[in-house]
Amino acid sequence: MKIRSLIVPIDFTDTAKNTVDYAVKLAEIIESKIIFVSSYMANSAPNAGATMSTMMHPAPENVVSLEKLHKEKLDDFLKSTLPLSVNHKAITRIGTQAEVVCTIAEEEKAELILVGSESTTGMEAFFVGSESEKITRKAPCSVLALPKDSKHFKMDTIGLALDTDNDENNGNLSVLKEIVVSTKAKLRLVHISDKEEIAFKTEDVLKQYKTELNSVEHSFHVFFENDTEEGISKFLDKNPIDLMAILYREHGFFERLFQPGLRKKLIFENQIPLLVLK
Repeated sequence: MKIRSLIVPIDFTDTAKNTVDYAVKLAEIIESKIIFVSSYMANSAPNAGATMSTMMHPAPENVVSLEKLHKEKLDDFLKSTLPLSVNHKAITRIGTQAEVVCTIAEEEKAELILVGSESTTGMEAFFVGSESEKITRKAPCSVLALPKDSKHFKMDTIGLALDTDNDENNGNLSVLKEIVVSTKAKLRLVHISDKEEIAFKTEDVLKQYKTELNSVEHSFHVFFENDTEEGISKFLDKNPIDLMAILYREHGFFERLFQPGLRKKLIFENQIPLLVLK
């Protein structure tokens, strides 16, 4: 799959600037157009004399004025942040960030969304109900989430985390493959297996992915641990990576990422961008 369109939400924070820098470097490598998206609510910039009624139900002319105001703000932000050569376009739309980003991703048939995190708790918010977390769940495409204050683009080594639940999961690895091939990164597959698992065979896990991965250089690592956190910790200690990829599932490995210990190890301590494949 060619990643033709990369969507980046903009909230005008310092984190947004870091996200833009990361997106530009990635887009240049994968030769993708960047679609910058700014969302706003109807009452995000009320007039001094606005009443509660007009804030909740603005007149059509006020909506047009807000649209123009936020579009100019986005254009100014990008002019001060983007290199001139970047292939991009900017879209401003009313609504919550998650609603707007996911809708535009579907309209534009985007293959990837890149989101940053800006809150008092950093990436913690990503996993407990923030707009970024909502985007990951509702997005029609894969999502790459950056830890707060990600300032350096590096993609020499990428990890793909699998577990027994993935054996029957027909996950889409085409986005991951495109990134691996374009960046010439090394791919490390890690399988966290219960100690009680009987007759585990590497090929049983890999058979679902051979078609898409047979042309990609990769290594396979198995950690027999009942505790997912411990397995991931051992893998990261022995195999430092620049990006962790997982296959999105409502249950299984993705669900276990909500455990505080694993979340801390994977995101906070290592500051690793997370690619959620859909």
